[in-house]
Amino acid sequence: MTSSFHTDFTRLASIVIQEKCEEEFQAQLKLTEGELFLFSRESFCGVPLDKPSAIAQAILQYFAESGCPISGLLLGMSLYPYDNFGWPVKSTDLSFRYTFNSIESLINLKHDIRALFIIQDFEKTESFKTACHLAINFVDEIENKNVICPEIYRYVLRHAQITLNIH
Repeated sequence: MTSSFHTDFTRLASIVIQEKCEEEFQAQLKLTEGELFLFSRESFCGVPLDKPSAIAQAILQYFAESGCPISGLLLGMSLYPYDNFGWPVKSTDLSFRYTFNSIESLINLKHDIRALFIIQDFEKTESFKTACHLAINFVDEIENKNVICPEIYRYVLRHAQITLNIH
């Protein structure tokens, strides 16, 4: 994620976990000739990635910064300051940037057959649907709606609509 402001909290995880993150990243890159990194498991090294903790956020950021849009989206949700889940690191700006950068990456990766089924499975999760609602909340709060790519907005609305029809 490129921007003029960046906060690195990957060091909240131990050196051992950081090394394990790097090993996972390198192993996946080796399998895809350095082209693709997608991590979709619910835990890593025994750390549940959907339960509030600084270590989970550090792992998610490590993977997000390594190019994984699934981890980026989960990180974006965890950073959102107006939830009731008690994640330790909070930032509206970082939440917005990780959420929308990750959604854009997911859209782009759907054209890669190696990623398609992983992304389709992720799109069926409650976490993904919650992330779409978060993205809609962000769009609703923006005065200039033109800063959001129409393709991203349609994608988010389509998936949020699925959620509304299910419940």
